[in-house]
Amino acid sequence: MIKPSPDDKVYPVIKLATVIDALAAEGISTQDALAGVRLSKEAMSSPATRISLNQVIECYRNAAKLSRDPHFAYHTGLRFHLSAYGMYGFAILSSMNYRQTMQFAEKYHQLATPLTELRFKEQSGCGVWTITPMPHSRIDGSLYKFLVEMQFGICVSLHRDVMGPLFAAQEFHLTYRPPDDAAKYLGTDLLFYRAGHPEALVAREAAHWDPVLAWAANELGAHFILSEGIVHVTQPEQAIKAARTVFPADPWQVAALHVVTTLTGSALLALALLHGVLDSEQVWAAAHVDEDWNIEKWGLDEEVAARRAARLVDFRAAATILKALKG
Repeated sequence: MIKPSPDDKVYPVIKLATVIDALAAEGISTQDALAGVRLSKEAMSSPATRISLNQVIECYRNAAKLSRDPHFAYHTGLRFHLSAYGMYGFAILSSMNYRQTMQFAEKYHQLATPLTELRFKEQSGCGVWTITPMPHSRIDGSLYKFLVEMQFGICVSLHRDVMGPLFAAQEFHLTYRPPDDAAKYLGTDLLFYRAGHPEALVAREAAHWDPVLAWAANELGAHFILSEGIVHVTQPEQAIKAARTVFPADPWQVAALHVVTTLTGSALLALALLHGVLDSEQVWAAAHVDEDWNIEKWGLDEEVAARRAARLVDFRAAATILKALKG
């Protein structure tokens, strides 16, 4: 395939539109998200719009800077589906078997992934994807990480389109150290913010969350402050420091703990799982006390249920890794 220059406008606008939508969900304006991209809001809405490599890079740089989600790239990658890739996506869905599907996806991937090289191979009964950001003067370490993590999310999502919603990657191998930001959740952990009413919900939160806080206080010397509602409360530095001492150093454990923390919203629940205070089912239930309460009262929303099922697959994979490394 002939590679276009960085300023040739040949790529569909769908990737930028998906990133812009993800930023909008955080309350970030389209104007801020498109700063320096030289693309109008109206053009973003037109399927006929084509964009250049440099416009993609500028948009991704904005997203990495503006988003408050440390895993924005991966989460945004999960928003992509084959239906958005036109004839390329249709051809993938029309392939006769998994091997043929992957061979086609690799051969023509630059139609959909202009900033990364993708390679696929079969090894020991597994399919292995290698994702390498293309050499470019404007792709620094931060953008390299953004591109890899977005492509992780895209690969998982597109595999689910082909193989079903329960698909999960068996392993991720990175050429940079996994993020050690799970400890940052200690300042705003789910377990600190309690309902004021009704009494039954208050009691249910206490039943699931208090044993973990008691373990943190008694075993780690980490005494945290609870708050009613969503008003932020600053946690004692000594408590955060004490809890940090039991975070793992092993890269695999760091990565798995990171996944559990972001999926549950609680570093303390992740630590409780790591150190055997709770098992994986107990952690998952504790992370969804409020959500389950609302389901009991108002019923189950199908879209919410689908997202939760997909997150549960990722959670169980991370929990399995933690258990394997421990044992």
